[in-house]
Amino acid sequence: MKLIQSNMCSALLLTSTIICTSIHSQKKTTVCNGLSLNRNLKPAQRSKIASSIAKSQRRAAERSTQPRERCTHCHRPLVQCLCDALPSQKIDTHTQVLILQHPSEFRRGTISTVPLLNLILSNVEVVVGRNFDLNTRVVAEAIERNWTMVILYPGEDAIDLDDPTDEERDLLGMQHIAADDRKTLLIAVDGTWSQARRMFDSSPELVSKCHQIQFTSNATTVYDRIRTEPDDYCLSTSEAVAEALIRLEPKSTRRVKDYIHAALEKLVHVQLSFESQADPRFTRKKLKAMNKQQQRLELEQSLFNHSIFDLGYGAILRPLTLQDVGYVSLVNEDRSVHEIADMIQYHPNYCLGIECNNKLVACILRYRSGEIGMLYVDIDHRRRGYASILIQDCMRRLRNFEDADCAETYIMDGNDASQATFSALGWKQEDGNQKEGTGKRRAKRKWVYDVERVHNSA
Repeated sequence: MKLIQSNMCSALLLTSTIICTSIHSQKKTTVCNGLSLNRNLKPAQRSKIASSIAKSQRRAAERSTQPRERCTHCHRPLVQCLCDALPSQKIDTHTQVLILQHPSEFRRGTISTVPLLNLILSNVEVVVGRNFDLNTRVVAEAIERNWTMVILYPGEDAIDLDDPTDEERDLLGMQHIAADDRKTLLIAVDGTWSQARRMFDSSPELVSKCHQIQFTSNATTVYDRIRTEPDDYCLSTSEAVAEALIRLEPKSTRRVKDYIHAALEKLVHVQLSFESQADPRFTRKKLKAMNKQQQRLELEQSLFNHSIFDLGYGAILRPLTLQDVGYVSLVNEDRSVHEIADMIQYHPNYCLGIECNNKLVACILRYRSGEIGMLYVDIDHRRRGYASILIQDCMRRLRNFEDADCAETYIMDGNDASQATFSALGWKQEDGNQKEGTGKRRAKRKWVYDVERVHNSA
């Protein structure tokens, strides 16, 4: 049967997978044996393909998720509604505002301050991008109607709105602002300082048509409680636009600053209240990374010969997953949960377990340094050959995936059961003449095995 995956790369489209099924206790178990074509892929290639498929699956799941219910007025989630802090009717200004927004700021969604301007002012337009020219609709309209175009960006050549000369006032058209005409286009750049600088420098044609303006303000922002500003005098984009409007047309925009401040206060309060209920950010990041890693491992195991084998009598041999860390840590108390999880993630091919009637009863792992160890079989399931099965399958995987010539393990003096099992499978103590210690003199002895022998006998 062909394995069909819409988002797999061309290398995988050539791959077939034999699907075998067996039913135990009315439960279907899928057994996948990859063909040799998959074995030729390097581990990094298998990981990259599995990561790509996992990412596509996550994006598909996100698209299928029902969006949160939103307020019909402010268009924010109902639990983050800001309508109480907004004017009942948008404020009409004689200055048209154009926001040039960096894509990363646009993706910030509910913590971006630019949407507040659209909720408070009637003459606002937002354009998202990294560089801009004169073809932007509002800019083209301003040029056609001979409006005064100003861009809010500090610099040596910028006009100071706090103390403009008569010539600068005339240049900016500040004396022409009347109740029935709109002579000014105010352009503001929304992004971090480094982003804004790149956007400014990448739009020379637009900048050349504008008068550069700046102002000095003693006001402090409330927004830095959720996004740290680089300095005390820095303001958010919405606050900066409000300050500029007050200086350009002080008679008609006095309320704008008050509404901007109130809306920002509400936004910050709502955001902080939700953050206090959430896990610390580093915890969320770590959990998210672990979930992604687990999804990739499961896909890689199902696609690239990380097989599940039916051993009969309700038992199956399968690779270990992060869900098995609890069992392994209970039977190997000298290793921490984090160490075990790291082994499973680092060596997904060689950390194996045997599951009997949906319960893990045996395991074997491979250390980061390459040795095989932590072999364990539950007491009730011993003398069934499970230890030998785990060791032999681990050896075959070493040969198939890494083309290894030999394998290593360490066995504690006095562990007669492990010594007998490994010895029966052809393993040998590296220094056979070394005398075993007893009591406090017991030590771990190195055992080696020729993996090539497994390959030739398979």
